[in-house]
Amino acid sequence: MKAAGITHIGNIRTNNEDAYYLNEQHNLIAVADGMGGHKAGEIASGIAIEAIASLIAIKEQNAIMPAEVFRKVFSEANQRIWDKAHETEDCKGMGTTLTAVWIVEDLAYVAHIGDSRAYLIHEGKIRQVTRDHTLVEELIKNGSIDRESALSHPQKNVLMKAVGADDSVSPDLHEIEVYEGDILLLCSDGLTHYLKDYEIGDLLTKEATLEASVNLMTELALERGGADNITAAAIRIEKLGGDR
Repeated sequence: MKAAGITHIGNIRTNNEDAYYLNEQHNLIAVADGMGGHKAGEIASGIAIEAIASLIAIKEQNAIMPAEVFRKVFSEANQRIWDKAHETEDCKGMGTTLTAVWIVEDLAYVAHIGDSRAYLIHEGKIRQVTRDHTLVEELIKNGSIDRESALSHPQKNVLMKAVGADDSVSPDLHEIEVYEGDILLLCSDGLTHYLKDYEIGDLLTKEATLEASVNLMTELALERGGADNITAAAIRIEKLGGDR
């Protein structure tokens, strides 16, 4: 497997509340986009990424399936953020998105909370694996607005679900069969606010390396405004039968 990641503060923000994680050895990547006053967002996303980094040790110590490991890790991250938010005044109300992919043999396990996204690129075609946990996504689902209107909706950034926002949490879980040559991309909304899905797919399939792809995506988002932090992490399946 080959993996690459990038995070950028953007053109306007004074601190970077995004974070990402890459572990090529165990085919694991993650992206988190924190929120909260002062530096609380950075703390929340950092806690989430630390939890993901502990995933391999948990799997090795417990004979449980990857989906169950994800549930445990998300629950632990949620509890740590929830506790910190209630113990420290400056961290009150903090939370984070968290989207992670773990490839085990020929399956990609995706766990997700928030509005960061996971995409699969298979045979040159891109599709969004995750569903945004946002107010506008709920409005689209119930027919109140269409997807075009959602792009300019005044409450487009309102999250309905985040790690640390409640005392318990349950991530969306997806299990996807993958093939050699497939690419999985995780990104924060600082990227998807500025790039269309087809543009993301083109950059991932036409550039020589994943590093070049994620760097160009970030440059485009910055050129088009860069009002938020921007983060992307990608992994390409080059040989199946990896981490067990």
